Amino acid sequence: MLARLASNEKLLVQVCALLALHGESQRRVTPAGEWLLDNFYLIEEEIRTAKLHCRLASAAEAAAPCAMARRRGCRASTTSHYRP
Repeated sequence: MLARLASNEKLLVQVCALLALHGESQRRVTPAGEWLLDNFYLIEEEIRTAKLHCRLASAAEAAAPCAMARRRGCRASTTSHYRP
């Protein structure tokens, strides 16, 4: 997922650079292109957030076996029994 995100980010950056060059050369930019240039900072923020969430999810998955082992160890060391 991170590889796909990086690929999409690279393409969006290239498109924005191309649109910026067209705007500087007095060539007409479509309304969609203008929107992308005006709001690219929002897209960059979403990309940063997605990267952070992917990294956090990966870290949580990596830590899960350790947490499960600790919980099993804790459960094995207790002798409590529930009696109604």
